[in-house]
Amino acid sequence: MRLRPSRPRGRLLTGGFLVSASFLTYPTYAVVPFLPVSDRVKVAVTLAATLLGWAVFGAGAYLAGETGYRWLKRRGPP
Repeated sequence: MRLRPSRPRGRLLTGGFLVSASFLTYPTYAVVPFLPVSDRVKVAVTLAATLLGWAVFGAGAYLAGETGYRWLKRRGPP
C-alpha cells in the first residue's frame, strides 16, 4: 500500500518555490534607473521591490521551516 505524501512535504515545496521566486525581484534593480519617471518614483519602486522580495522570502522560509533547514543542511558542505 502506497501512502500519500505528508503535508510537510507540500509545505516544503511551496516554501522552496516562494524562496526561489523571491529572487525574481533582483532584475528590477537593473531596470529602475532607466525608467522615464522621477527619482522619487524610482526610490518608491526600489523600496517596494525590496519589501516584496523579503516578504515572499520570509513566507517561504516560514513554510519550509525546520524540514527545509534540515534538507538544506544535509546537502551542504560537511
